[in-house]
Amino acid sequence: MIVHDVSGFADSDNGYVKRIVIGKVADKVLVHNQFSKATLLKGFPGEIEFKTHIVKHGNFEDSSVSLTSKEVARNILGLSGDKFYLLFFGQIKKVKGLELLLEALSNVIDKNVCLIIAGKPWKNDFNEYQKLIDDKGLADRIVAKIGFIENQDRDLLFSAADLLVLPYHRIYQSGVALMAMTFGVPLLTSDLEPFVELIQKDKNGNIFVSGNSESLANKILEVKENYSDALVKSQNGMRHVIEEYDWVKIARNYKEIL
Repeated sequence: MIVHDVSGFADSDNGYVKRIVIGKVADKVLVHNQFSKATLLKGFPGEIEFKTHIVKHGNFEDSSVSLTSKEVARNILGLSGDKFYLLFFGQIKKVKGLELLLEALSNVIDKNVCLIIAGKPWKNDFNEYQKLIDDKGLADRIVAKIGFIENQDRDLLFSAADLLVLPYHRIYQSGVALMAMTFGVPLLTSDLEPFVELIQKDKNGNIFVSGNSESLANKILEVKENYSDALVKSQNGMRHVIEEYDWVKIARNYKEIL
């Protein structure tokens, strides 16, 4: 059994069926990182540690990605050539901290810093974010592409962006972070343990203090002002996930466990 979203099993209100499935039915329980394992085991003290294993989530090297130059992508998307674009990509969930990013953007004095929001709300209403955008006078700095994003549009967005920002409040494993690193897009995340484990203390990306909009705003400006350093980190990240999150290695890992 692969437990990708640990919260469904780690919470104290686990249903009886869930506990039976993971505790009694599954012969092996697989999670994607050390944080997920530790969190899951707290919900099953002394019960499943012997059969719980870490198997990494693979990279996106074999994805249908078709990145193009930043200039071409921005022309196609109708974006300015001289703006610094942040990208918030993926399902818009409350735990993903979009409101924190909007708060941080309002504190970034440099008006050339803009934000692309691309994704579909999940159990969430974008109107509350739109109200925040309007209240803070950010409308002219926001590009909103609300809805499901097709692969070709995703590729254009990743090509056009200067920095992908994941201001999450909670996460166990982020496919978006792995995607950005695989594609060599500079990355900024909150300092949650799964991100720290992946980014390796700022070696492969940039980290701000989780839940702190001031820290996020400062880090955005720091990345912009030292962009050559961010590009070096993105190349480190690309090499790291291609080597360490390789699907062949992961397949061998599965084989060894099973």
